[in-house]
Amino acid sequence: MLRDWLNRHRLTQKDLADRVGTTQAAISKLVQGKSRPGLALAKRIEAATQFASPDDRKPVQGLPTIVWLTFSEFKAIRALQRTGQTIRGRETQDAAVLAQEKTARLAQETLRGQEERKSELLNRLARSPSGDGDGEIRKELEKVDDLIEVLTRLIEESLPLP
Repeated sequence: MLRDWLNRHRLTQKDLADRVGTTQAAISKLVQGKSRPGLALAKRIEAATQFASPDDRKPVQGLPTIVWLTFSEFKAIRALQRTGQTIRGRETQDAAVLAQEKTARLAQETLRGQEERKSELLNRLARSPSGDGDGEIRKELEKVDDLIEVLTRLIEESLPLP
């Protein structure tokens, strides 16, 4: 039956093998009755024999696209998929760098605000009569100093070294 189809459409076993994504030797064994195809190969052969030439092809109802693509088309699609994965990987890396830079900028802005806050607190401490709220101002200064230290470390870790 397969031999008749090949003869009728003037195709070689190699042509069919390329369409199906297998070797000419495997097609030869099938044609000679020396082997039987598995379910996946049988579906690919069924899809490949639905049309006489690659130009006549169209999707076969109920079969996934991968089944009716020629082997060379399948290889080309796989290459494009790998390229897409590479691009997505680079985009992910770029996004991580952008996020890191944004974090550093935000930390720098916050650091500037905390340094201004520290300056205000020091001025208040210098102007206040001794004992009137000094403890509260000093506690606030400690918190601001701790935050400044954390922000400084964050900025150092976020920015690439020159």
